[in-house]
Amino acid sequence: MILQDQLNIRKKTHLIFDLDETLLELILPWDLWEKDIEDELRKIDGDILKDYQSGKVNLSQLENLYVKKYPKTLKLLIRNALKFEAENLKDIRVNQPLINFIKSTQGYKMSIWSSNSRPIVKKVLQKVGILAKFEKLITREDVKFLKPEADGFNKIWDDKIPKSQYLFIGNSEADQEAAHKAQIDFFKISF
Repeated sequence: MILQDQLNIRKKTHLIFDLDETLLELILPWDLWEKDIEDELRKIDGDILKDYQSGKVNLSQLENLYVKKYPKTLKLLIRNALKFEAENLKDIRVNQPLINFIKSTQGYKMSIWSSNSRPIVKKVLQKVGILAKFEKLITREDVKFLKPEADGFNKIWDDKIPKSQYLFIGNSEADQEAAHKAQIDFFKISF
């Protein structure tokens, strides 16, 4: 079922989009994201880093584990995200049908909820011509915990609007779990 069919059925007023691998794909060497902070992370807690490097936890889980156990690591992780994405973004691959939908649709309040840094989010949305369509951009710098935690939704949610009016559009299990934790509906996009 396509997104427009879902919206015709569900009658939503607020649409929240994930960015990477939903609207577009950021071409970044994710396997190198920790190169500049690996030694610092190992000193803080080498076991968490080892679990990431062995594939037991993904990048978002790693960041959430560090921040839960060692709250001061949040600044380190945000600083690294800003630097890594700015220096390493090679290109983007666009989900053109979804971009076209956003460009042509009216009557919805739309937001971005992304684990990526604000400068990169703004840059790529501007590049594909849809930055102005979004009322709110919630990025890595805005939240303590990444998806699947619901911190990002809590920055978007207007408590005067029933949660039943929100739909989160994403591509991953973390997106789906975040929507569940936020108690809002979810629509999965295949890129």
